[in-house]
Amino acid sequence: MKYLFFAILLATLSACGKQTVILPRETPISPVDSLTTIPTTTLFPVIVTPSALPTQPIIPFITPDADQVERWREYEDTLARAIFSSYLAPEQVVCDWVILGQTEQEVYLWAHCASIYSAGPSQVSIPTVIHIGPDGSVQSAEIPGSGTAYDRDIRRMFPTDIQEIIFNQVVLFPQEQIDRLRWRRGHPDEPPWIVLSSLPTKPTPTVLPMLTPDAVQVKEWPAYETALATQFSYLPPAQVICEWEVVGRRENEIYVWAVCGAIMDNRVGLEGLAVLYTGGSVPTALRSDDPAMYPTSVLERYFNGLIHFQELVDHLRARQGHVLAEPPLIILNAKRIP
Repeated sequence: MKYLFFAILLATLSACGKQTVILPRETPISPVDSLTTIPTTTLFPVIVTPSALPTQPIIPFITPDADQVERWREYEDTLARAIFSSYLAPEQVVCDWVILGQTEQEVYLWAHCASIYSAGPSQVSIPTVIHIGPDGSVQSAEIPGSGTAYDRDIRRMFPTDIQEIIFNQVVLFPQEQIDRLRWRRGHPDEPPWIVLSSLPTKPTPTVLPMLTPDAVQVKEWPAYETALATQFSYLPPAQVICEWEVVGRRENEIYVWAVCGAIMDNRVGLEGLAVLYTGGSVPTALRSDDPAMYPTSVLERYFNGLIHFQELVDHLRARQGHVLAEPPLIILNAKRIP
């Protein structure tokens, strides 16, 4: 009987171990961008009920205090010296950051810095410790080493709770902060997003007129886009779309500020000033960061912020998902004018 009992028990356990658990299947759903602001597009509404997604960790970013807002240039210059000390001066760098935590003499943050006025800038995103003096002034910045030193330095430099944030890589810069840093590469005297976002009253955006292209430019816009794509991307031009704004013209040269990105991608690529040459049978383009390439009026318009930076970037993102539905914003604006 004892052997029979163990035989029954073993059979029961074996049957339990072979039970099949049916897990729910998640069907990935591609996001659908809406271009309702463009009257020339016919959109067919699609109602999607997504499955519940796992809860993402909420990172309690700290709003800078009044003293930190006032000293933002000290923070930026100190970050630039620590991150680009070997080959760029502080005045050649712009930075933005999020505060992860702080004590009386240390501010723990994640910094994102880039070189100024370059279509393909040097960029670094890295956790950093800012050391503060007794009067609140910024004394120095410390960044972790690379390779095997990185983990060791993070554990030495940061408190345990911030180490977890860094190692899990859950620091996500808001899109408007990324856009602001890109724009500041041509306007380094403007404050970073972390300063603007902490202001109780946001400055009113300036309403700028957009220079309207002539009839030939409107007709030939696909050729202009192809010419710009060859200068602002390493991909074949057929895989790239561009947005641009005319900032000046002289004979057969059209000076533009342009931004390009790959089709069916959500990342904005290179941007900067360029020259479109229209004297030949096919327009060509040249992208250059050399100020000597451009008339004074073009440089003044660019460096004074008289370009529709955010509008063009936003429209590029929309077109990246609907490339066959829309021409560039400059062409749409021209067609709306009677």
